[in-house]
Amino acid sequence: MRADAAILPVAYLWNEDSHYFRTDLGPVPNRTDEGTGWGYQLEGELRLDIATNWAIGAGVRYWYAETDGDTDFLHRDTTVELNEFSSERFGVFGNVTYRFATY
Repeated sequence: MRADAAILPVAYLWNEDSHYFRTDLGPVPNRTDEGTGWGYQLEGELRLDIATNWAIGAGVRYWYAETDGDTDFLHRDTTVELNEFSSERFGVFGNVTYRFATY
C-alpha cells in the first residue's frame, strides 16, 4: 500500500468563456477569468508483486485547486471581482511496474 500527498503552492487560472446566444455580450470569446491561488493532490495505491521484478497496482487520485481574481467582460469594458473559482478532479488508475533492480 502506498499513499502520497502534494501541495500546489501556486495555481493560475485563465479561462475564456463564450456565450454564443448572448449577442449583447459581443463576439466570442466574450468573457475571461484570470486569477491565482493554491491547491493539493492526494493519492492512494494498492500494489501487488506478481513476479521478481513485476508488480501491478490500482489506486485513486484526487486534485483540488482554488483561485480568486477578476472576470473581464471583454466587449463591455467591465471587470468584476471573481470571489472564488475551484476545480476538483477525482480519478482511478491502474499500472504495471517493472523494476530493474530489487533493493
